[in-house]
Amino acid sequence: MTDTPAPSPDIAARQRWMGILAEASPAALEDALTRLGALPPHDTLRAPEVGSALVRGRAGGTGAPF
Repeated sequence: MTDTPAPSPDIAARQRWMGILAEASPAALEDALTRLGALPPHDTLRAPEVGSALVRGRAGGTGAPF
């Protein structure tokens, strides 16, 4: 087993918050968002894609990628 280095404090804090948000109920998230007030303007960089995936494979696991 390989020892992995501990994440930097910034990354660890982000991971902690992402874990909290991932486990929060939709109602709790909606309530928190409402209490924040008006959000700053933003642009969607890339629309979500539903039902598509990019997959690469190799014939037999060792052949040329396709």
